[in-house]
Amino acid sequence: MPLIWIQYLKVLHQNGKITQTRRVFNRALSALPVSQHAKLWKLYQSLIFTSKHYPLQVSTHLINRYIKLHPQYREEFIGYLLDKQLYNDAVHHFLHILNDPEFKTAKNQSKHDVWRMLCEVIAEHPTKLTQFNVEYIIRAGLEKFQKTEVAQLWCSLAMYYINVGLFEKARDIYEEGIQSVGTVRDFTTIFEAYTRAEDEIVNAVMTADDGDMDNEDIDDIMHIQLSRLERLIERRSVLLNAVKLRQNPNNVPEWHNRVQLFSDNPEKVVSIYSEALRKINPRQAANEAASLWCGFAHYYESQFNDLDSARAIFEKALLEQFPTTHELAEVWLAYAEMEIRNMNISNAHEVLQRATVYTKEQELVIHSKKSSEQSKLSVQQRVYRNVFLWSLRIDLEECVGDLDSTRALYEETIDLKIATPQMILNYAQLLEENHYFEDAFKAYERSIHLFMYPQNYLLWSTYLSKFLERYKGTQVERTRDIFEHVLRSFKSRTPKKQTEELEAAADADPRYARDVFLLYAKFEEDYGLIKRAMSVYERAVRSVPLSVVTDVFVVYVNRAAEYYGVTKTRSIYEEAIQNVPRDKIKVICLRFVELEKKLGEIDRARAIFAHCAKYCKPEDEPEFWQAWEKFEEAYVDFDSYKEMLRTKKNVS
Repeated sequence: MPLIWIQYLKVLHQNGKITQTRRVFNRALSALPVSQHAKLWKLYQSLIFTSKHYPLQVSTHLINRYIKLHPQYREEFIGYLLDKQLYNDAVHHFLHILNDPEFKTAKNQSKHDVWRMLCEVIAEHPTKLTQFNVEYIIRAGLEKFQKTEVAQLWCSLAMYYINVGLFEKARDIYEEGIQSVGTVRDFTTIFEAYTRAEDEIVNAVMTADDGDMDNEDIDDIMHIQLSRLERLIERRSVLLNAVKLRQNPNNVPEWHNRVQLFSDNPEKVVSIYSEALRKINPRQAANEAASLWCGFAHYYESQFNDLDSARAIFEKALLEQFPTTHELAEVWLAYAEMEIRNMNISNAHEVLQRATVYTKEQELVIHSKKSSEQSKLSVQQRVYRNVFLWSLRIDLEECVGDLDSTRALYEETIDLKIATPQMILNYAQLLEENHYFEDAFKAYERSIHLFMYPQNYLLWSTYLSKFLERYKGTQVERTRDIFEHVLRSFKSRTPKKQTEELEAAADADPRYARDVFLLYAKFEEDYGLIKRAMSVYERAVRSVPLSVVTDVFVVYVNRAAEYYGVTKTRSIYEEAIQNVPRDKIKVICLRFVELEKKLGEIDRARAIFAHCAKYCKPEDEPEFWQAWEKFEEAYVDFDSYKEMLRTKKNVS
């Protein structure tokens, strides 16, 4: 049945009978069931879009009827209306799409994309839109998408007013958009459009026909427009800073940047600091909130010389609940440094005393293993353990206090277990300068257990060097006890477990163990017994990590040769070959060969070469093979030379 109607409509259309075609189409829709209407509409739609004989009003009326049956084709109809310059009807259908929450575009466009297309139509054809309140429409979109990309909507609204000649209104829209957007991307889009619009206005004034205006009037207008453009460009950094702060009010660096932008306006700077401290949440400010308080106080100090106001700011900052003790300590330090700069030493001393005061109950809670108990302490109750506060307090005490008060502070840091290696070194140096040498050594001994390597080694090495410098060989047994105490810190290493895992288990850097052993042996050589020195070397080659054991073996061999003769070193070389890393065997073997050559043991030297050859590939160790070849050439033996070549071939 539909086929007959379709053929009938095609014949009428081909004969140009437009009115009769429309009437037959209506009769067909009445006669056919709704399920078959789509076939008729598909034909009629193609006839409307391709034919030039249909009046525009008739075409739009028919398509509106079709959209009631198939609303998904509304987008295609909008394109048709825009082609026919029926912008009021197109905007009406745009609004219908935007007001329908269930509408899905055929091109999978978002509602934001539809809003953007609507705004482009409004901005480009402002004079042809007579049925709508344009500003109300666009502001509805701005309210709906205020947290997404809205720069295009603001620019479209401003462009609408520019196209209708309302330039001041357009400027107000640009300014409002810049002051309301929350992302740098939106700001950049609006600002570029704003500057481009101002630049176009300047160009228009420059090229305007001056027949109706005096040259002075044109110059005045040009001056005003150029001033506006320059002022806008100058304000860019301030406006961008405001956008970043709207995006993240806890961005402390941007608050500092804003202070710099208004550095020539003290009243504005004070209001910026006040606003920043009111808006910032210290727990979300990336551990930088304290710098704002310190900067605010320092501004009053440097700009107005108003120490009372600066102190009031610091006192208020000390009550702030910072996320870490480091931030609160930063405030205390800035407070004390301000007093020191202004030569109020007693005030600075009082500030640091307040910062480091504590009770036994606080200390017990800090050292308790229950995290729930520790969490009950506020940041103000935990800041007393900050190392920087104690360092400044000790430095101040050294400058204005006496020796006893300074010693008491150093001892207190050791008791609290917050002393640093540098503090201990300074404490010992202070005691030495005042000739309290034994007290200095006791300070080293009390504090060394507070640290791990390498800090521990720094104190040990300083302690040993100071002790040896003062007593030399007068207190041999005490010196040995100190060395033994140091050596107990190192892991022992047996020849059967020469692995990287065991080496990594050492508490200290490999050089530390080597240096302590060599210093101990040197002490025994100078002030003790040679036998004990050799014993120390023997312990060293069994204890130091593999990476430095070769160095110890070399020193051990040299000292054994010096004190016992070269024959004594054979056993040491043999032990070294069994214990040094594979990449260091060549060094030991070549030294061993030189020893045997001096003793005239050529066969033993040749055997050492043969043993070492297993660990030296010709392409990796050419020096070793050159040394062996020179050896065979020096001690001509055809069979042994052939054996050397055979070994070289097998190894490669």
